[in-house]
Amino acid sequence: MTTSSLILLVEDDLTLASSLKIAISDPALGKLKVKLASSLETAYQELELRSFELAVIDRVLPDGDGLEIVEYLADVAPATKVLVLTQKREVAERIEGLAGGADDYLAKPVDVRELKLRLKRLTTSYKLVAAQYLQVGDVCLYPDQGKLVSGEVSAQLRRRESQILGCLLSHHDRVISRPDLIDRVWRGDELPSNTTLDVYVRRLRIHLGSHSGQLETVRGYGYRFNSLREDKTRR
Repeated sequence: MTTSSLILLVEDDLTLASSLKIAISDPALGKLKVKLASSLETAYQELELRSFELAVIDRVLPDGDGLEIVEYLADVAPATKVLVLTQKREVAERIEGLAGGADDYLAKPVDVRELKLRLKRLTTSYKLVAAQYLQVGDVCLYPDQGKLVSGEVSAQLRRRESQILGCLLSHHDRVISRPDLIDRVWRGDELPSNTTLDVYVRRLRIHLGSHSGQLETVRGYGYRFNSLREDKTRR
């Protein structure tokens, strides 16, 4: 995973959450940014603000079952890898979690060594998928090559264009805020102005051709790449 990867940790036991955060921050897994949430409500708040490459979710939360978040991510952010934590050891419970969209399952009490191994497998899986291609409908991006295939038209993208489109495709049908998009694409580099970001988006729409309507500007917030071709009001 890249240095800008975000991890959502949903755990109501603050002592355990602190230990898990330390484990997830192990340099062997990469330089990951961990955002903590202690309930369904705070988890949804985080998901409204930003996108995540990986989520570690406890099923037993004070305001409901963490499986609700798993199913939500499977629906709106299928590229996000999900590891479920639970005290429920029954096979039926694990099957329920995996069927809901989880990529892996880990029973409590958590063994830190096992947690790291499972996270490493998930992050490696994410990198392999990202290295091949990202596709939403007739729009396909090959990140390593910077090649875009939109319907019957292909184009060679600039590095920033490829990174912006890759981020939007990875989290299609979700709005990504301008600050979040800039943070992910420019990382530690000098941050661009909103006008610069708008220029890149306009170029992408030109490259997308007849599929340009899928790249929607959500005024006052950010951008979203929609699965279905729709004519949207664009900036």
